Amino acid sequence: MRAYRAGTISEAVQNAVEAVPNMKHREVAEMLGISGATLSYGMDPSEDRPSGLGVAHLHRLAVAFPEAAAPIAEHFAALAGGTFHSIDSEAKPQAMWQHVATMAKETGEAVAALSSIEHGADRAEVRREMIEARQALDAAIRDLDLANTVPMQRAVV
Repeated sequence: MRAYRAGTISEAVQNAVEAVPNMKHREVAEMLGISGATLSYGMDPSEDRPSGLGVAHLHRLAVAFPEAAAPIAEHFAALAGGTFHSIDSEAKPQAMWQHVATMAKETGEAVAALSSIEHGADRAEVRREMIEARQALDAAIRDLDLANTVPMQRAVV
């Protein structure tokens, strides 16, 4: 995996391609009807290239693999000054104690990132940490609302 600047289209395309289950990049390219080189070029972290993957290719990818749509939606929502919020989650239900641990980790990272803004932290990276914290909260709310909690197992002493 290449190193990307947070918040770039290259990062969004890479995340979308990586979200496709059980397919190598070459197979994703074939499904899109493009060469592996074209797909690689679309994921190139260089931001000074004249073009990347077309919107039609990203659309085809998202139709075939809905999980690939979220990284693209998050990218364009951020450019529009908003956020993308999925209504539905395929995440496996968890016990509330697992949600507590995940929320503590993700919100702690978000607080640390946000507090570093005044010291020159990358705003896109801070935003990503905050989105991860929101996703952890959303998953807990979903399980609470849908009563999809996994019962806590008794500890063996």
